[in-house]
Formats: sequence, structure tokens, C-alpha cells
Amino acid sequence: MCRPTIGKESLHVKTNENGLLLISFALMQNLMVISTSFSHKQVQKRTWIFPDGSTVNQVDHLLIGERRKKCVMDVRSYRGADAHTDHVPTIARLRLQLCYNMAKRLFDIEKLKDPEICQQYNIKVRNKFEILASDHADEVSVNKQWEEIRTSVTEAAKEILGEKKANNREEMVQRDM
Repeated sequence: MCRPTIGKESLHVKTNENGLLLISFALMQNLMVISTSFSHKQVQKRTWIFPDGSTVNQVDHLLIGERRKKCVMDVRSYRGADAHTDHVPTIARLRLQLCYNMAKRLFDIEKLKDPEICQQYNIKVRNKFEILASDHADEVSVNKQWEEIRTSVTEAAKEILGEKKANNREEMVQRDM
């Protein structure tokens, strides 16, 4: 029933009420108990040690969304950390996947090298600023003024320069570096 949620590498077979609550929460939120998915020695799965040292268990777990589970490279506990607690630190090794924001608008600024287009753009921006200045600038908050300025510059660039289309993925990667 819960094997996809809890993984095959748990330290124990049976669980208590708190374990059942964790599994129930993970199922409802579409999460996976990722700390039970990696094969390690039994000693590296222990996350809690009773003060007498004879009783050990796996009580600390890491949860992750189904969509991000491939980002987790490894999860294990590290004995020997002197943290003045009966719990053993559990550490996950992650691989971050960064992506390019495709929604970001890029204007064709190469057109500004043409003196006519540059002059058209300057006139358009200047006219928009004059309109903003004639409005009641004293009564508007700074955030509202900034939003109006940004909108004016963006609209002028969209009208005069147009949006630039990326030709291929290599061009996008080079532009970000």
C-alpha cells in the first residue's frame, strides 16, 4: 500500500502511530519519504540512539515532492557529530536543476545601434515621462511611480525595438554567462 511512499530501505518493518501519521501526511501531500530510498549499511540508517546505546531506530526522515525526487542523490545519517543530542544528523546530497526563464522578455537592443531607431526610442520614452510628470506625482507612492516608469520604458521598447527571439539553446546559455 505505502511502498512507493516510504521506499524499500527502511531500518524497520513495523511502525508506530507517529510513523503512520507521517505516511498519511506524505500520501495526502503527494510526498515521498526519501530517506528510506537509498541502500546503506544499517549503521548509516540509524537516526536516533537511546542514551544507554543499546536501542537504535530510524525516526528522522526527509520528505520531498514526487516531482523533485530525482534531485536527491543520497540521504544518510552521519555518526560522530557532537551535537549534544540523542539524534544523529541526517544529511541529503542534492543536485540542483537550474533552468532558463523562458517567460523573460528580451528586447532587440541591437536595433539601438541605428541612429533613427535610437532617436525614435528616446522620443517615445521622453514623451511617456512627460505624461507621467504631468500626472499628480506628489500624491503617488514611490512603488507606484517605479511601476509606472518601468511600464513606460517596457512599452516603448516593445513598440520601437520589438522582442528578440532566441535562435537556439546555445545562444541563451551564452547570454546568461
